[in-house]
Amino acid sequence: MMHPMNNVKAPPSKLCGEDFLAVADVLEIQRDPQTIAAWNKFIRARPDDFFRAITEGLPEGTRVSVKIDQKGKLDVTSRLEKDGKQLLEHHFTAEIKAGVASLEYIRVAGELQGRGIAKSAIANMLEFLQGIGVWRTKTEAAYDNGAFTWARFGLKPDSLHWERLKKNTLWPRLEMMREQIPPDALKQIETAAASDDPSAIWLIAGQKTRIDGVPIGRLLLYHSAENAFHEASEWKPPTKKDIWKGIANSARERLSGLEKQLPPQVVQHLKECLDDPSPEAHARVLGVENRVGGISLGQFMLVGAYWKGELDMKNEMQREIFTAYTASSNREAPAQPKPQASLPPPRS
Repeated sequence: MMHPMNNVKAPPSKLCGEDFLAVADVLEIQRDPQTIAAWNKFIRARPDDFFRAITEGLPEGTRVSVKIDQKGKLDVTSRLEKDGKQLLEHHFTAEIKAGVASLEYIRVAGELQGRGIAKSAIANMLEFLQGIGVWRTKTEAAYDNGAFTWARFGLKPDSLHWERLKKNTLWPRLEMMREQIPPDALKQIETAAASDDPSAIWLIAGQKTRIDGVPIGRLLLYHSAENAFHEASEWKPPTKKDIWKGIANSARERLSGLEKQLPPQVVQHLKECLDDPSPEAHARVLGVENRVGGISLGQFMLVGAYWKGELDMKNEMQREIFTAYTASSNREAPAQPKPQASLPPPRS
């Protein structure tokens, strides 16, 4: 299906504040002369076309707020709330003159996950950005699933963060689960983790082999703030209590998808630990010895990790990976491309 931004009708003339009234209930924007002038200069689309482009494939009821100034600084947030609960929030910014955007975050509530909502939101964002001449998008992959998800979209870390990711995350997790990983998949992960080329992250994120025997306590607590948790007494803010709150929130989301694999009493114990505001609950979660399975190897290796990187839609390889991952479900996605640089042999 053609994306709305590919079929936008040019405004018949420069827009004025009244032209935004028809979508005022779903599109929030200041209608002062400076904002409207900036819109006419940089966005150059009818408000209804813009709204459809940003919300294509998102749940009904999604609202969008936009800020733009005469220097081309753009700020867009899409939100969906129901009964006081935030179900969806997606925030991106852009320096239009510089041609660079920043994917700040996207959060989808558990009950809406698995419907392709995040894919649609990110695809909409990039289609729109390309339409206004912005081809590069930077992000900070952090917290829950970001490090895995952004790699699936075709983003890759910069060299510094790739080296840190390998040292602090990939090799420790690989060693922990080595015996549970099939030989062929193990060799692929070892080869990628030994590479100096950040593009190797795509091989890891694309590894769909399912593994069993994953310690539930460790899996729940994988989080970009995990290392900081143990060092929090030395720096403020945030405090160890603040960090534990963020880790626990992510852990609850993961636990909701794994409950059927665990005895009811274990699930109840974990929930009580995660609801405990005291940071000491962290150790009690780690102490749970039960193990779960059916976790994709790529997700296990990257979930909860941290890195900074970008997606350049003028880079053919990144564009192909993005297109494959965001393809509609009835379209067969091409295989993940291999990194451009040859990879060194795995560690002995």
